[in-house]
Amino acid sequence: MNSTLHPIKLRMQLFIIIFSYLVLTVPLMNKAFWHDEIYSTSLYLNPLPVIQPISPYSNWSTDWQRQIQIHPPAAYFLYYVWIRCFGDSEISLHVPVVIAGLGALILLYFLGNLVFNNDVSFMAALGLTFSSSYIMYSVSACYAIFELLIFVASILCLSRLITTKSAGLFRWLLILNLFGVFIYYFYFLYFFVQTMVLWYLRKDLKIRSGYFMINLLLFVLFIGVIALNFNMQQYSHSRHRHWPKNDLRTTFYNIIYLPSEYTK
Repeated sequence: MNSTLHPIKLRMQLFIIIFSYLVLTVPLMNKAFWHDEIYSTSLYLNPLPVIQPISPYSNWSTDWQRQIQIHPPAAYFLYYVWIRCFGDSEISLHVPVVIAGLGALILLYFLGNLVFNNDVSFMAALGLTFSSSYIMYSVSACYAIFELLIFVASILCLSRLITTKSAGLFRWLLILNLFGVFIYYFYFLYFFVQTMVLWYLRKDLKIRSGYFMINLLLFVLFIGVIALNFNMQQYSHSRHRHWPKNDLRTTFYNIIYLPSEYTK
């Protein structure tokens, strides 16, 4: 954090950001589920592990593949436990994403203050707070906000590591990368770039080879999760022609292809 930032000004700016975000999101927490939230909730309600066919006349393998998430399982397990503790109402399922969205805003504020200054960080966080897309995803029980939270937290940790050269931050960066690998398959792109940056700075930051060996294991783990979760041949019909197919080459092609396809 910028040491020149006055504590009173910091608290006031954070209060404005938090208050504005809650005013915009809390009234929407009881909105009806969208179709993707309904689908996700139907998975969260299933027992673990999801290995039983939905009917005695169904194909076991196909049904299992249809019932798992296409993304790594961290958010799935979070909601699996959450539902059994707090129920599956609209408000209950929107609480975790609202909290994650608020956390991402606060981390973005401190990231901007670290890299630029408090005025830039305040305007960036406040601008995102009033973004309609951000508010929409902050009350959607899906993966996007969780990915953003991990991404911003990891960027903040990486930035502090580069500026302070504190060895203790490597531990936190590894933990964040582990969560990222298990939350969303797009995290692979950032994880790869992060590893290349640290490899370039390895002498200046005195990074041991063991750190990169652990990263290599995370890459292998990530590929394993992808190979399992993207084995979804039942989605290869014309109606779902853009979903990943049953091979790793096409899977990694879709990591690049899907964002451009669905943002057209």
